[in-house]
Amino acid sequence: MSEKHSIRFVLYALLGLSLTTAGIISLVYGLATKASNDWVFWAAISAFCINAGLLLLGSSFVHKIKADLAGRRRQHH
Repeated sequence: MSEKHSIRFVLYALLGLSLTTAGIISLVYGLATKASNDWVFWAAISAFCINAGLLLLGSSFVHKIKADLAGRRRQHH
């Protein structure tokens, strides 16, 4: 059980960091381009990526806690 949570922790952490980084890069790109009609598109993309990345990072944190608790329970028995 602990192994499953450890794998999910790493996977969700990498995906969360990647999506958060992509959201920030798209936000900077949207602000750097002076196109007035595309700002809604880039704002939506960056908001989705940042929020999804933060959600995955939070889920990764939960799986890390579960893996640690399962490992600690195994050590005591």
